[in-house]
Amino acid sequence: MSLGHGLLDIPKLSGENYRSWNEDLEVYLCLRDLDLCLREPKLADLTPASTQAKKTEHEKWETATRKCIKVIKHAIPEIMKDSITMKATATEYLEAIRVKFESSKKAQSGDLMSKLTTAKFDGNGSTREHLLGLVALGNKIRELEINFDDDFLVTIALNSLPGQYKHLHGTYNALKDKWSIDELITIVGQEEARMNRDKIESANLTLGKGSSSGGPHRNHRGFSKKGRFAPYQTGQGNRGQQGNRDNTGQQDSNGVKCF
Repeated sequence: MSLGHGLLDIPKLSGENYRSWNEDLEVYLCLRDLDLCLREPKLADLTPASTQAKKTEHEKWETATRKCIKVIKHAIPEIMKDSITMKATATEYLEAIRVKFESSKKAQSGDLMSKLTTAKFDGNGSTREHLLGLVALGNKIRELEINFDDDFLVTIALNSLPGQYKHLHGTYNALKDKWSIDELITIVGQEEARMNRDKIESANLTLGKGSSSGGPHRNHRGFSKKGRFAPYQTGQGNRGQQGNRDNTGQQDSNGVKCF
């Protein structure tokens, strides 16, 4: 939250932002001088013998409490308002929210951890996009105050890759200085690029062999001059054509052309 901004700049509480939400709320209440009820315990009830100073002090505390609760309720979603029992003081109300968040945090962190550990690269998109998605899941889990080191995330990432990357497991396990997740993303990206080049070269080699294997070509033996395939045309057929030319070209002694 930017300093000096208003109530609307406090983000709505969600399952992933409790820590930052609580910090922004405290800053806002402090800047608006509304945090008296959070800094000072609840005052004793007034009596007929209470002095005017005590009455004024009590009124300030009650006013701060009422305004704090209003701000807190504004900063949480409607569904959460209905699930949290209303409390007499802002401190108690914030504690009830914290307890509710802790219970939902456990369920959410379990769901995120399950997604992280069971994720597999299915070939859609690039390995880089897949690994960055795992990093994003890891960051969400850390935001829920569940910490783990890079070695754990790298191992999960390696296990999520298909069989053609299996050799990277042995390389990683043999290293004294383990890869960071950023180094793994670079290494896997280079390996993916190499495999793609190999596929292209293999395809080109296959196409090259196919084009040199021989086969019918237009105007080569096996095709007529008109381009029609005539595999059974032989020399006899040619002689027959020559004979036809001899017969049709011959004239009788009377000058009459024979057909």
